[in-house]
Amino acid sequence: MDDSVYPAAVLPARQKAPLAEEIPCGIFRMVLDERMSLLYGNEYFYRCFGYSAEAAAKEGFDNCRFILEGDEYSRVLQEMRGHIAHGQYHFELENRCVTRSREQIWVLVRAVYDPEEGTMLGAVFNITDRKRAEEALRISEEENRIAIGQSGKIICRYDIRSRTLSLPEGAARMLGTGPVVPDAFNHFAACGAVAPECAADCRRFADQMHAGQDKGSGTFRMWNSEKGCFCWYHVDYTLVCDDKGEPASAILSYYDCTDLHEKEVAYRRWRQTYEEKVKDCISYYEFNLTDDICGRLEGQVATQIPEALRASFSQITDYAAEHFVHPEDRRKYEQALDRKALLRKHREGVHELCCEHRRYDERGLVRWALLEIQMIDDPFSDAVRAFVLIKSIDEEKRRQLQMKQLSQSDPLTGIYNRRALISHLSPLLRRDGEGQHAFVILDIDHFKELNDTQGHQAGDQALIEVARGLQAGLHGGDLCGRLGGDEFLIFLRDVLSDEDVHLRLDALRVSLMQPSRQYRLSGSFGVARFPQDGLNFRLLYQKADLALYEAKRRGRDQVVQYREIER
Repeated sequence: MDDSVYPAAVLPARQKAPLAEEIPCGIFRMVLDERMSLLYGNEYFYRCFGYSAEAAAKEGFDNCRFILEGDEYSRVLQEMRGHIAHGQYHFELENRCVTRSREQIWVLVRAVYDPEEGTMLGAVFNITDRKRAEEALRISEEENRIAIGQSGKIICRYDIRSRTLSLPEGAARMLGTGPVVPDAFNHFAACGAVAPECAADCRRFADQMHAGQDKGSGTFRMWNSEKGCFCWYHVDYTLVCDDKGEPASAILSYYDCTDLHEKEVAYRRWRQTYEEKVKDCISYYEFNLTDDICGRLEGQVATQIPEALRASFSQITDYAAEHFVHPEDRRKYEQALDRKALLRKHREGVHELCCEHRRYDERGLVRWALLEIQMIDDPFSDAVRAFVLIKSIDEEKRRQLQMKQLSQSDPLTGIYNRRALISHLSPLLRRDGEGQHAFVILDIDHFKELNDTQGHQAGDQALIEVARGLQAGLHGGDLCGRLGGDEFLIFLRDVLSDEDVHLRLDALRVSLMQPSRQYRLSGSFGVARFPQDGLNFRLLYQKADLALYEAKRRGRDQVVQYREIER
């Protein structure tokens, strides 16, 4: 038969094959069986997957399952059968395939199903680059969405020409408007959405956009319908121009800055108040405590600390402690200004600390001072700022110490009174029997007769001389005081034996017998041992008083211990 008599459209398949080989896309025919068996594939089809027709035949590439792996094969087969089941014989698929080099690619398949033969004719296009671009765009959009979400900002669009604001759903709900707000800024002013004190600022913000200023920002109080109150918002805009360079729209971003704004206002007010305190201080420091950076120095520290040591909080603290602070107070001064400890206290909610200490003034004289530390969160950064003020409290402190001394002293003799003795002894006696001590009551012999014969002035002088003798005869750590009348208390620390007690008290007894004007003094001593005879003031006093009574019964001018009493 002469092929030339047939139109091209009805030429036998053996004459169409060469034309199919020239089409610049992959052409294939397959049976829609479980393997998706291939009946035909042109050169471009095999080339899509890295094969030649010969290599495909040699390696067994005679079905589409060969290039579809795992779940992808099941999904593709199920999707094709779904189309056919619904009578859709012309359809498209996008799926992943595996090439000869095991690389994954994306392909687009446009298919036609022949229900009579049960075969499918398809064209394959490699769309890997497009899919990668789509994925990159999707990731970029997702990253932008996450970034906006994490920044707490809301993005909206403002049409310059129509003055219409387009809002996302959440923002519209918050402002109590619809998603599209015509004549937006006039609308907000008219309905009271902008606080009256911010109306002029809001109008200037809108005028900047309408005038074509590229960028701008503002901070306004606006009504929040969800919270039912006015909140502060910071708004930024950037203009977008049309192809003629004319402003067409503006992208606005805004966020709730109420907390930050209130912190800034509080910070400014606090600074104004604090500046008044700085005027009369000895020294003043300002620090970024988080980064250990010095911001401001005034007073003694500014004039006497070497320039090289002014960079950090820690260096300044160390130098000041060594050169300005009294040695006995250096440790507590350094502890009060320990940077890590201060940051920890701030996290725990402690923002103010004080430390009384002694320091040297410009003439080298010791003066009392108060160290005040205030820590606040910097409203403009994440840093904790520390404000250290050192002011003089010398007069007040010395007056307090004098009053304290008077409250603890016997007004006649100057030694401890009964209340002070109990206060000082109680901590020692609470140590559950730790140490060996002697609790002693001393009574001046025949004191009443002295008062009656020589007069009260002589009696007072006798009490004063006994107090002086006790102070002179005691060791470091021992205590003495006047309990009242002619009764004194002596507390001897760390005496290990009864013999030691007797030796110590006999020496005191003899010293009291020294001639004094027209009269001779002697005393009786009653002793209770700690912890053997008691663990508290009350018990020790009772037993020492019994021993004292026994000393008087035996003729006075002697020492008797509680354990020596016959019971």
